[in-house]
Amino acid sequence: MAEAGGFPTLDELASRQLCDCLLDPAQAEWPSTANRMANAAAQALGGRTGESVPQLAGLLLQRMPAPASDRWDFLALRLLLGLAFPGGPLPDGATFIDLSESQQEVVRVVLRSGLLQQGVMVRRAIGECNLPYTEEALADWIAGQPRSPDA
Repeated sequence: MAEAGGFPTLDELASRQLCDCLLDPAQAEWPSTANRMANAAAQALGGRTGESVPQLAGLLLQRMPAPASDRWDFLALRLLLGLAFPGGPLPDGATFIDLSESQQEVVRVVLRSGLLQQGVMVRRAIGECNLPYTEEALADWIAGQPRSPDA
């Protein structure tokens, strides 16, 4: 594996397997270790960049759009947001059309997947990107309506 950004690059098979552990750890042979597997996968993928794992954002986007009541997507969301917004939070006043196509897709997935219903940590992660962190405010922002000061 070649080095990129201080991390060894991952091939697509390894990336898929880590995404499976991150987003569907119950599929593991030992369900009692599911949380540990998800945390280990998040740690293995954390800090990676689009250069070191170019397929990672796409793999996460493929798996996250369908809401799953038995799945907690916080770790995957944090990873996806880090890949989509490597420069940190959006500047104040940024609009949806200011985003790149890949950033727009991440925001759409957040809204469609029901992620914002998974609790305060998910909303906080979204807010740290300076994105609206309620479903209503995010939908309005995507539609081009002004953002309220509390979202």
